[in-house]
Amino acid sequence: MSALPALLFMLLTPAMAEPIACPQAAPQTAPVGSQRAFGDDGDLILRKTRRMLCEWDENGRLTRELHWNRDGQKHGIETTKHNGTLVAAGHWNAGVRQGQWQIKEDDLTSTGHYTGGVKSGEWFTYDGTGELARTELWQADTLRQTATWHAGELDSLRSFSPDGVLNGPYYDVRGHRTDLGAMTNGRRSGEWRFLHSGKLYERGDYVDGRKHGLWIHINADWRFETTFKNGLEEGAFRRYVGGLLQEEGSYHRGLQHGAWLTNWPGTEIPRYLLSFDHGQREGPHSYWDEQGRLTRRGLLTDGKWIAEYERPE
Repeated sequence: MSALPALLFMLLTPAMAEPIACPQAAPQTAPVGSQRAFGDDGDLILRKTRRMLCEWDENGRLTRELHWNRDGQKHGIETTKHNGTLVAAGHWNAGVRQGQWQIKEDDLTSTGHYTGGVKSGEWFTYDGTGELARTELWQADTLRQTATWHAGELDSLRSFSPDGVLNGPYYDVRGHRTDLGAMTNGRRSGEWRFLHSGKLYERGDYVDGRKHGLWIHINADWRFETTFKNGLEEGAFRRYVGGLLQEEGSYHRGLQHGAWLTNWPGTEIPRYLLSFDHGQREGPHSYWDEQGRLTRRGLLTDGKWIAEYERPE
């Protein structure tokens, strides 16, 4: 058989409701390059209206099957193969895709449902090894949610509004970091959690894409508690190490403001108490030794130290 693909156009009689199926192997009565029409009984007929396309490769294997209705619209099954691998398979209804389809692009194979020519419901995409790579949720040909997978584990999740803006649950894995939360109109909203190697290290709320309220930062040794307002630190701050309070103070519009106390490491014995005015050290300052005895107290004004007490050496 010739190295060129063999194309055979198989036509139906008007009395038939559905086209017959293509033979899996090229008929001997259909030499390469010929156009033949076959009736339901297998006899040759001569018609000008094309109703079914059958294509075989040079080895006689069926590579494509496609059907039309009497109006010239694609109607019925479509099957396309390349080197024995299924590339596309599904059903047409009066010119639009309908029902379950399988489509292969490069090394990815997607399967899902069409309703009235548009994607609907869940779609699944697999890589060349057969592992799940991506899932999608479609509504009226609009992508509403997509997720990526690696080795059976969820890598990312995105949710969208009908106009394509991020909206709804959000999940993302980047290296050892995992972000979990939700989006509203393209911005972070509600509670978010951030994990490192599967362990929580930060959590708090977003309002309109900005941190708001109490945020907690955690690792094996320490814990920070910071209050935010409209994305800036505002209000109380506390730092714990080994369960012991090591530092506390307050912020105003993202700057240290008011009294800040720092304790000696591993204890709750005060080490120094400083005063801040919108990020600048200003006002009363006090210092203690490791036994909690006052060593120095004074006032810092415009960068000048005014001593009130100095413990004798």
